[in-house]
Amino acid sequence: MAQTIEANLRWERAFLEAEWRLLLPVTLAFLALPPLLFSLALPVRFTTMPQTLADVQAIGNAMPGWAGPLGFALMLVTMVGALAVCALAVVPRISVAEAIRLALWRLPAWLGAALIAVGGVTVLAVAVGTALLLAGLAQAIVVLLIVVAWLLAVLFAILLLPLAADRALGPIGLLRGGWTLYRRDTPRLVGGSAAVWVASWTLSFAIQVALGSMLLMAGRAAGQDEIGRTLAALLSSVLGALQWTFFYVFVAGFYRARAGAIAGH
Repeated sequence: MAQTIEANLRWERAFLEAEWRLLLPVTLAFLALPPLLFSLALPVRFTTMPQTLADVQAIGNAMPGWAGPLGFALMLVTMVGALAVCALAVVPRISVAEAIRLALWRLPAWLGAALIAVGGVTVLAVAVGTALLLAGLAQAIVVLLIVVAWLLAVLFAILLLPLAADRALGPIGLLRGGWTLYRRDTPRLVGGSAAVWVASWTLSFAIQVALGSMLLMAGRAAGQDEIGRTLAALLSSVLGALQWTFFYVFVAGFYRARAGAIAGH
């Protein structure tokens, strides 16, 4: 597994060095701008990190009614960006404009497949978890199992992105194709994806804490708290977008390797 991950990272590094000019506008416009707009649209009290469960419940109860529809719409924009990034990684000689058009065209099929996969696994996990609770298993263990099952379903949906960008398939076709591609590589995919995600998140978080704190303090020192918060939100959005771009390209590398291996047989 380590050798495969290393080879995938080498390919990703070479791809990023060669094609970063294509990826950067997609990353900024589709992955960085939506969360920035959402954070700026919300009042300040909704963007601070909750400290207790009561804080989480209070924020949820006081959240404006328009926040949900706006968040969903902006989420769709980010998924267009994710598909465009994958298209740039797996479709030969595609331009940015062509990648965006392709992403818009393939988004409905991917959304359908993702809803079926994540929704189906969630319902099944809750049903099994309820049975385990009735059998006397500890609630914390049951919740952990449900969360793990949900995360695996989300990972599978993300793994379908490069397939959706590369092939014109419907939701069921994407699910079948994804199962054919990845069923023999589940431990490698989960382990590699988790390792890359944790490493990139840790680096992004460290940079965000260090520079974000400096921007907030600079804003307060200048008597411009709002400017400091805006700059910190911009930094957070850009770092998050870069992290997701890195992860999407990493997933696309897995897809290329697995699809090539199947084609070779």
